[in-house]
Amino acid sequence: MAAPPTAGDLPVIGRGMSYRIREDDSHYVLEDAARDGMSVADRVPDGDLRLVEAERGVMHDMDGIGRRVPIRWYFPKGPYGMEEVLARAEEMDARYAAMRDTTCPG
Repeated sequence: MAAPPTAGDLPVIGRGMSYRIREDDSHYVLEDAARDGMSVADRVPDGDLRLVEAERGVMHDMDGIGRRVPIRWYFPKGPYGMEEVLARAEEMDARYAAMRDTTCPG
């Protein structure tokens, strides 16, 4: 029996410097490209976005403390359009660009 499809199997319909947007029949899936390869620990309702679920992985800080961080978000197509998902993705790109400018000036 074949394994069920994962988000990575879905077609990419949008791409930025730090994100990819994929699509299935009922969701737009926003992926944080900086967290590629991170294993999924759980899938929970997003604390900030109504009706959106987030897959999270565990990232360890310098003290070895594991923190759950979002890897991808599942936006249901009824309440959310591509424009809203793209706006969220562009915010992500802007945050990563600001971090890069702060840590790597030049």
